[in-house]
Order: sequence, then C-alpha cells, then structure tokens
Amino acid sequence: HQDGIYEASQDAAAAKQVQTSPSSYFTYLHPDPNKIHTRQLDPSLKFSTLNSSHVDLLNETWAYGGCEHSRGYLATLVHSFPSSCILDSNGRLISWSLLDPFGALAHGYTLPEHRGRGYMAIVNKVLATRVHASGYPIYGNVALDNLRMQKCLEYWGFQRLSLSCHFIYHTPKPSTGSI
Repeated sequence: HQDGIYEASQDAAAAKQVQTSPSSYFTYLHPDPNKIHTRQLDPSLKFSTLNSSHVDLLNETWAYGGCEHSRGYLATLVHSFPSSCILDSNGRLISWSLLDPFGALAHGYTLPEHRGRGYMAIVNKVLATRVHASGYPIYGNVALDNLRMQKCLEYWGFQRLSLSCHFIYHTPKPSTGSI
C-alpha cells in the first residue's frame, strides 16, 4: 500500500518547480490471452508492427500527444517495445497497440472510420499472445473515465485488479528558444 506517495510526489515537484499532471487508472490483467475471442481479419488487411513512419499518426491521436516531447516518447516506444498493428490494403495504419516502458498494453487506438469491426481486440490479442509466450504477464492500465475500454477489456476476459494505479507525468514547459 502506498498511502501518501501522491502527496509526497506533488510536494517534491512543487519544491523543484516542476510541472506535473497526475492520472489514475484501473489495472486489468489477463491470465491467458490465447482465450481472447476475436473476429477473422479481412484478407485485404494485414498484420504488421509499428515503425517510425507511424509515429506522427500515433502522436496526433494520443490523448497526451500533439507536441514534440510526446512524439519523441512515442518514437522511443515504437523503436524499443513490442507492437502490433493492422494496415489497410494500401499499407495505411488503421489500428494498433504497443507496450509502454512498464510492459503494459498501452497506446491502443483504432481510427474512427474503422471502429466497430473488432480490430482493437485483434491487435491486442496478437501482441498479448506474443508477449505472454515470452513469459511476461499481460496487463493494461485504463483511465478511470474510459468506460468503453474498461468494458472491452472485461469482455475480452481481462480481470480488473482491486487497487487503482497512479502516474504522475512530468509536463515540461514549452521551450522558449533561449538557453
């Protein structure tokens, strides 16, 4: 139990005049990702992994994205951690999931015009089974207000852990161009 860690972190950040943004999540764990039921993927689509050409789209669609700092973070994730994605017949990215530095399923997204086809379940299952086969647990953190993803994870067989998870993100001030 980590009573007081949030307050202590905020106090330390304030003392150092560092800007932070706290976020709370539910953690979901899946005992066996092979049991996640998915639809068949349309044969005109293909599985792949994320690469550097996808980083701008990830940065545009991520709730915490949109700046050069977040773009750099996502580029590091794409380069350093496992991912899974679906490409359309022209090779354009339509759905993806990748691991974060904590080994959690994160940054999953399906472009709005492709939603409702089960792509998120497919990319998560592909990624989760690969990671699980290497001996790692399969889990993800979902924002407390993201009810849609919470329901999806529960439908796919993930189990919500009883304690919530808290992250305190360092939010750097925009660069002024001077040193």
